[in-house]
Parts: sequence; structure tokens; C-alpha cells
Amino acid sequence: MNTFDWYYLLLTFPYTLFGPMIPLLAISYVAKCIPIIYLIMTIMNNRTVKRFDYSRKIAAGLLASVIGDVYILNMEEVSRSYLIYGIISFALAHIFYISAFSFRNYRYHHFFIVIIIFSLSYVMTHERLYGMNFMERIAIPTYSFIILTMACCAFLYKDFISIWNRIPATRMAAISFVISDSILGLTEITGMIGPHIIPKYVSHVLILSTYYFAQYCFTRSALFL
Repeated sequence: MNTFDWYYLLLTFPYTLFGPMIPLLAISYVAKCIPIIYLIMTIMNNRTVKRFDYSRKIAAGLLASVIGDVYILNMEEVSRSYLIYGIISFALAHIFYISAFSFRNYRYHHFFIVIIIFSLSYVMTHERLYGMNFMERIAIPTYSFIILTMACCAFLYKDFISIWNRIPATRMAAISFVISDSILGLTEITGMIGPHIIPKYVSHVLILSTYYFAQYCFTRSALFL
């Protein structure tokens, strides 16, 4: 691990481990968002980034994620009505990531794979969706399709940066992001998995640790460190 890795790890600890215990919402905003802001600054200030367009699209995705983080935090602490804005922000982030990876290696059978996985996820959640308002019933499946498309593009992207010298960074990012959002969706948004199965604090740690790791991997894919 280099200096960048250690700094980022230290920045993610406070909100990941102590987020639910922070008394003031303003402090939660700072604690949750500052690790991603650090990643954006690292990309913007690093002179050894990959192609300019790729690195800037990753940075744009991170910036949209910061906005999404604020809305999701508001959803949890203030009002569920902020959920839609959080979904839109993260959907935009994934669109930036998709544009960075491009559809160059994307084929029709990859699209069918995305459709199959999306259909299975919809079948699992459709009963809960019917209990939500109209905007949520539209936004949640749409977001699911976008993140699955991003994951497919990330797997197909020819990335020469690897995590632990084994797995391409973009693939690790996709896997971690899907895991994070799946846990968030099943616990906080649809309530399909209650606190009696996964305690609220445990789900918080799982969601944040996988989310921060995903964003770290996206950033590493844009840097030569």
C-alpha cells in the first residue's frame, strides 16, 4: 500500500465505523463525502493519469456520487423523499462510468445477460415496488438496469491496472458497487431484509465499506501510482 491508499483508508474509517453515532447532520455530510472528494482531487492533481477523457469521466462520476451521498444521507436522516434525487445522482455517476468504459466490446449477448439479471432482480422486488409511490416504482428498476449495464461494461473494459496484482480494478469496482447497492436496496430502500436478519449497524458497515472500495477501484483505474 502506498501513501494514497493509506490516506484514503484513514478517511473512510470515521463514517464507515461511526456514521450512525454522529450527532450532527452537518458532520455526517463531511465525514461521508470527504473520502470521495479526496479521490476527485487525486485524479485532478495527478499528472500520471490515464487518457484525459477517461480520467475526467471517472472524476465526473465521483462528483455525481458525492451529490448522491448527500441525498441518500438526507433520505436516511431527514425524509425518504430525497431518495429519488439520490437515485438520479448515482444513475448519472454510472452513466459517466459507462461513457468512460465505452461500448466498444459490448455485444448483443452481453445485453441479454444484463436483461436476464435485471429481470430476476425485478421479480424479486416487484411486490415491494408496488407499495411505493409512482416515481420510486420507475426510478428503482431504471437505476438497477443502469448499474448492471455499468457492471457489464466494466467487466469488458481492457484495464491494465489490477487490485492485489490479480483482478482488474474496473471489475473489482463493479462487483463492489453492485454488492453495496444490493445491500442498500434490500435493507434501507425495500426493507426486504430487516434488522432482525442484518442489524442496522452491520448493514451500514457493509454498504459503506464496499461502496468506498468500489470508488477507490474506479480511481485506481484512472491513475498510475
